[in-house]
Amino acid sequence: MKETEGNPQIRGRIRNLQRQMRRRRVKADVSKAAVVLTNPTHYAVALGFDFSTMEAPKLLAKGRNLLAEEIKAEARWAGVPIIENPPLARSLYRSVEVGQPIPAELYAAVAAILAYLYRQRVEAELRERRAREARARTQAARPGGRPAPGSAPQGGAR
Repeated sequence: MKETEGNPQIRGRIRNLQRQMRRRRVKADVSKAAVVLTNPTHYAVALGFDFSTMEAPKLLAKGRNLLAEEIKAEARWAGVPIIENPPLARSLYRSVEVGQPIPAELYAAVAAILAYLYRQRVEAELRERRAREARARTQAARPGGRPAPGSAPQGGAR
């Protein structure tokens, strides 16, 4: 039986279900991405990279126009960093299929972006650790029952 034969309503329903499944898979893949690279208006590609295994980054999702907007929205919701780099986004969109590792010619450009994100993550963790240590020192320096500076006095003075 040819693709052109059969009930057009059933074929339309099948296409609609396939489109919905594709969008759900894109959302799941984007939430696992290390970064989403965009051309601000037309292209978006989601790259997956695991710092522990250090394997070549893989293209998890890619989209143009409406699908690109959906990828960016999902990335914002999942807390995935979004970086605008139009030439790299277009190049990855055109040269890599979903699920494939990036080509060797693009390693340097992608590595620079991943290194930048890694530095940001490490610096944020360092700031957080220093803030925790500072809070612990100030709490340890206070004698047992004294309130913290700026808090309301205990009991009422008349």
